[in-house]
Amino acid sequence: MGGGTTMGTLSTDDIFIAVMGMTGSGKSTFVSMATNTPPPPEIAQLESCTLGVTVASFNHKCGKVVHLIDTPGFNDTHRTDGDILHELAYWLLKCYSNNIRLSGVVYLHSITDNRIQGSALRALNVFKGLVGEENYHGVVLATTMWDKIEDDDYDGAMERQKELLTQSKFWGDMKQGRCQVKALTAGRTSVEEIINHIAAEDKRLSLRIQRQMSEPDNLHIHETDAGKVLYIKLYEERSNMERKLHELRKQLGAAVDDHHVLNARELRTQLHEISESMIANKELMEEFEKPTTKLNECFEERLQQDLQKIELMIEANNKRRVELEREIKSAGPVVSLSVPHIPIRRYRSMVTLKPQGNGPDPEDMKGQLQQELELLGAEREVLHRKRAISLASQNLWAAQGSLVIGIVGTVLSVVACCIM
Repeated sequence: MGGGTTMGTLSTDDIFIAVMGMTGSGKSTFVSMATNTPPPPEIAQLESCTLGVTVASFNHKCGKVVHLIDTPGFNDTHRTDGDILHELAYWLLKCYSNNIRLSGVVYLHSITDNRIQGSALRALNVFKGLVGEENYHGVVLATTMWDKIEDDDYDGAMERQKELLTQSKFWGDMKQGRCQVKALTAGRTSVEEIINHIAAEDKRLSLRIQRQMSEPDNLHIHETDAGKVLYIKLYEERSNMERKLHELRKQLGAAVDDHHVLNARELRTQLHEISESMIANKELMEEFEKPTTKLNECFEERLQQDLQKIELMIEANNKRRVELEREIKSAGPVVSLSVPHIPIRRYRSMVTLKPQGNGPDPEDMKGQLQQELELLGAEREVLHRKRAISLASQNLWAAQGSLVIGIVGTVLSVVACCIM
């Protein structure tokens, strides 16, 4: 069920499945179960990178290669929803222009969430606008995190799922549009059932945002149904801030006239904060209003910056791995560390090398060195995958019916396993 292999082309006959949902809904876990591989470790330095879309591929029992497109979730702590929509649009347009069509879209939702409101409801509306009601038949809606439900909350979870399916503002309209609904209660078996269903149907979907941003419409992203959801929110925020600004200026004028120094100082602080927020709001709206060609140029420039950062991280990773291999090989009664007591900043787990007792135990220190080497190996795999995807996104072109990935010195990795 495992074993790595490589490939250099993605055929238009392959099966492409987009996996979407809010941050924390279980997208990476879904992909990990589908490919029967452990999820890659998180690398803190990559959080600032633009690159969020990843691709995991495997051989399916139907005889075709399945590519799972793991997309960044909305409501991310490091990126705006608009930025994430830009990336999704960028990738979807790249695929669409090269005759790649999605065979299905999986939207995940954590059943532990008591209510869909605020950012979660907005993300769902963006998803509906991105896909289009004409494509609901190619959507699979799946609830996740059932293993996190306590026994005394099971009835509540079932009630929440019923509410999702019966109310049009949630999943009700998509259910009427013939989407599939699945509760991921059986782990990998549930995931396989979804993949098998999509592979058997093998629909070729043209998502609404793909058509709207392509010829003949050529809409800007803020004019698309998905973009309007976020753009209208920005417009409403700006209107609210303008009203608040007008009211604060009136209050400040009254405070100055009445010589209320402390009150005036507080009002000036609030005015400054709102003014700063309005500047940020204006920048986000202007970003939305950019033409698609300009948007793609900006995004590709950012991807190039990400690639340079990843290359530097790979170089540092290789250097440290060579040092560790040398230290492990020469480890004896006394282990000499070139960077003692310094935590590995690559991982949130923060593995720290430090002596215990009166002095370092050679075996303990050797074990810690080996542990760091294993972490570096895992990090190296993630970095090379990120580099491959970054290079692929910049070098897509059509050739003889296949989508060629123009990669110098690396290729996209494919997990060679078979869904049973």
